[in-house]
Amino acid sequence: MVDEGRILEPACSSMLPDLHRERARIDEAATALLAARDRLDALIALTTEPGVTDEEACAAVAGEPKRQDHSGISGPR
Repeated sequence: MVDEGRILEPACSSMLPDLHRERARIDEAATALLAARDRLDALIALTTEPGVTDEEACAAVAGEPKRQDHSGISGPR
């Protein structure tokens, strides 16, 4: 590669296969990243609105045991 001050230019045509391979690698990475963003957008859309918390559901997803009520207040018997 030759740096002419503004953009890089290939020094010889034998570099073209490497440049094409790098372009394909970048395309694949960009496609995977866009797909991940789409999956994240879908997950965000399915998630309840901000400020609404279902602690048991969140704990279940996180693999935490169900929370016990230790407030000392007993319910109706």
